[in-house]
Amino acid sequence: MSAPGERIAYVVVMFPCYSETFVLREIRELVRRGAEIAILSLRGFSEKIIDEDARPLLARTIYSPFLFSRALLRANLAFLLRSPRRYLGAAAFLAARLWRSPVEFAKTAALFPKAALFARLLSDRGVAHIHAHFANYPATAALVISRLSGIPFTFTAHAHDIFQGQLLLAAKVAAAERVFAISRFNRRFILERCGEGAGDKVEVLHCGLDLGRLPRKAAGEIGGRTILAVGRLMAIKGFDTLIRAAGIARDRGAGFDCVIVGDGPDRGDLERLVEGLGLSLIHISEPTRLLSISYAVRCVKKKIRLLPGLPN
Repeated sequence: MSAPGERIAYVVVMFPCYSETFVLREIRELVRRGAEIAILSLRGFSEKIIDEDARPLLARTIYSPFLFSRALLRANLAFLLRSPRRYLGAAAFLAARLWRSPVEFAKTAALFPKAALFARLLSDRGVAHIHAHFANYPATAALVISRLSGIPFTFTAHAHDIFQGQLLLAAKVAAAERVFAISRFNRRFILERCGEGAGDKVEVLHCGLDLGRLPRKAAGEIGGRTILAVGRLMAIKGFDTLIRAAGIARDRGAGFDCVIVGDGPDRGDLERLVEGLGLSLIHISEPTRLLSISYAVRCVKKKIRLLPGLPN
């Protein structure tokens, strides 16, 4: 729990992001408790819609400039001249661990100057702590910022960010003040790759909901049975499994409606699957506003080695 007035920086890929409402809820709660939050967005905003709860936080958000912008060049040159050992040491630390993976090396090299700029800004603002959501590039940025500024960092590991690659995972776990896994499954996964010695540092912290914002209805007030699924329309979310299961349930005489809210690359395939199964009871709608709920669809294993992060 943060102390009132504590200055904390959050590192994310993009803010706001309508599929990462857990980040938004966490930041809003810290602000409510009196923390001074700065949000560092590694990419510019590109979503179609904005959660209304995120609008008040836009003034707290710092977006990274273009890679070859003057602001980035000035910040990196200043760091190199003022603290050459620290700057080159951080670069060498990453290069020594990534040179065998050209793709990751190039992506991290593009990330490094952004992290240097953020490190300078956070030092000037007197930020006391850095937290990153996702163990891949946001945590890498937090690691670099920490090495350049001396500000301690923590990060939250979710799913694809640890399952798809672990090149720097052990280094980030070792450098972080604490690591949060969203499930016991994820914690075991991290310890299997980073060693049981990290056990005291890695703890489980579930993504929660503010149930006070979700008023419940009495059983008698609820109409027909409706299945609601919210998420990105992509293979790992398992919406195709939901649609096929709905077809089986219909054939067995079950009466219900199913509403899928979301958008993504698999939208066309899912609509064709609904049509092919003759499921008039399923409706797929693009979100026009963000609902004040969170609904999890269990992920499915795919060839790209994505595993579910949800089992506790």
